[in-house]
Amino acid sequence: MKSNLIKGIIVALFWISTIVTINASDSCDKAEKLNANVSGANVSLTWSGKSTSYVIEVENKTTNQVVVPESNAASPFVLTLANGSYKFKVRSICAKTKSDWSDWFNFNVNNVSTPPATTPAGGNGSDGGTSPGQSGDDFPMAAGSWGGIVRAGPGREYAKVGSLAEGERITLLKNTGVVTNDYPWFRIRFRGNREGYQWGGIICGLEGLIDGAFETCP
Repeated sequence: MKSNLIKGIIVALFWISTIVTINASDSCDKAEKLNANVSGANVSLTWSGKSTSYVIEVENKTTNQVVVPESNAASPFVLTLANGSYKFKVRSICAKTKSDWSDWFNFNVNNVSTPPATTPAGGNGSDGGTSPGQSGDDFPMAAGSWGGIVRAGPGREYAKVGSLAEGERITLLKNTGVVTNDYPWFRIRFRGNREGYQWGGIICGLEGLIDGAFETCP
């Protein structure tokens, strides 16, 4: 009788241990210790956690505009931002599930007249080159887009913040001087007051050629 009782207890403990182990393996801890290091227009967003995969979202606190929509990310996540108040949050992605979003982390970008004209530290080096482009007196300038991705900074390593259709009108704010495949990246304004960066190879001139852009718009 006592032997059967002991066996029953052992079996019960085994199954309890198994259930706890399974639940533990399915857990997905939230990202923590969010921080933002701001240097001029360059912003490095960091966090810590046990997961190997994360997604990030960045918003402008004043306008509630999503600057970086939910995107795969790794810490540090580097981007270029105009003056303003921002916030970001991070979610862990685990093997079988995902965590809740972290709390928002607020940060400010202040006293930035123009974004930097070089790729940030940690960039992939693919944009190593400069283009004098137009003088500052030529901007802002109306232009068109051949269509394509708008990014958070002047280079393909920056996060996507939007996309434009072929023929869509934009305003060029600055030739950054950062060059990829012989064309510079421009800081642009599009669809109202949204801002971002687009490669000159997919930008066209409305009233003639624009230095750094590809041909004239049809």
